[in-house]
Amino acid sequence: MIQFEKTEVIPLDGSHAQAVGALLGQTSTTDITDAHVVICARIAGYAVVTSGPLDLKRLDPKPRLIPV
Repeated sequence: MIQFEKTEVIPLDGSHAQAVGALLGQTSTTDITDAHVVICARIAGYAVVTSGPLDLKRLDPKPRLIPV
């Protein structure tokens, strides 16, 4: 079983908003939330626990994904 010790809430503002917009434009997708998750994973180097791994892989195939 995987245990998580904390959850970070990262505001979608400033440089994150610009990075999300750029990622959506590059991938021709529209899901702001998924794009923000990918950007946050890139910056922090975290794996992403997700029920939608294919959606996230469409945005970026590199982050480590943990499907649930």
